[in-house]
Amino acid sequence: MKIAVIRRECGPSWGGAERDCAQVVKTLIELGHEVTLIARRKDNFCKEVKFIPISYKARGSVLKNYLFFLKVKHVLTRAEFDIVYGLSRVHPVDVFRVEDPLHAAWIETRYQSQLARGLVKLSLRHRMLLYLERKLMLDPQVRIVCMSRLVASQISQHYGLTPSSNRLSVIYNGVDLQQFNSTARKAGKELRQKLGLQNRTTLLFAGADARRKGFDTLIKALSSLQHGDLYLLVLGLSKKKIPFPLPSNIEDRLIFTGWVNNPEVYYGCADLLVLPTKNDPFGNVCLEAMACGTPVLLTTAAGAAEIVEPGRTGFIMENPQSDRELRERLEEYLSLSESQRVMMSEQAAHRAEQFTWEKHGEMLTKLFQEFKQF
Repeated sequence: MKIAVIRRECGPSWGGAERDCAQVVKTLIELGHEVTLIARRKDNFCKEVKFIPISYKARGSVLKNYLFFLKVKHVLTRAEFDIVYGLSRVHPVDVFRVEDPLHAAWIETRYQSQLARGLVKLSLRHRMLLYLERKLMLDPQVRIVCMSRLVASQISQHYGLTPSSNRLSVIYNGVDLQQFNSTARKAGKELRQKLGLQNRTTLLFAGADARRKGFDTLIKALSSLQHGDLYLLVLGLSKKKIPFPLPSNIEDRLIFTGWVNNPEVYYGCADLLVLPTKNDPFGNVCLEAMACGTPVLLTTAAGAAEIVEPGRTGFIMENPQSDRELRERLEEYLSLSESQRVMMSEQAAHRAEQFTWEKHGEMLTKLFQEFKQF
């Protein structure tokens, strides 16, 4: 099939959503499809992909989103594809993947009072994002790919589509097992020695959005833990950009790395990945960490919680806002014996191996074929 894939930025050097896009493109090409990427920017990650650049000059997210929407729409009127697959909020498309947090759900999570939600919806930025999102959700011709059942339930709550609707399909993310695998433990051991973390329990937080990913909740939980030999590696965040003061009793046990190009080594270095996120359609870092043999601790607000087996491959907390519950889950992990931790590591890696990008691509291809027949 001739497939157009749309995402504003695409490539492994950006964040999780942009890396997802690159993996989807590569996988569809490997399955024999002719893929054209329509994007503003891309990495040179795949020679076989055709590329239609979207260029514009703008400041501010409102204008950037709107111009991208308009220019993509113009491109689509001049090109013919069997399937148009949108990974950004653009219209018209045949299939749309909810790659970023559902905006209506994120507003509800971020702003607790009805008054605050009402006021924020008056801002031009939020009105634009909600307009684009609503256009896709309410178009009966658009099929929607959800990364998790969590996303399907959010769409049901905010836009009235039942989770069983034939417009909704849940297709979990895959993981690149060539990059993320148990060999990362060896490289991780070397990194532990370099950082002086031998024989010290090391947690890992990975994410650039401190507020949404629950970094504040994690810091509160750590500051109240009676465990003086517990260290935290922080990927993707700069210490200067933390929007709150760090407690003095743990500040010297926090190691900020910033953005890294080899996250698998840090997964392999850590004993446990902690992602107390308040809203995440999936949370690729969880699957990547598990593939490297690192169990995960996350919340029910992350779609990846649906693939975690509590007590075997990781831990799940119900309330993303509760530092007390997070502390209890951390204590549960810390109470494990060395042999129990090794077993959990092995089980996490085995579980992740069941989620490949090839399987993801095959399910996506089946959905595209069903759409064409419909």
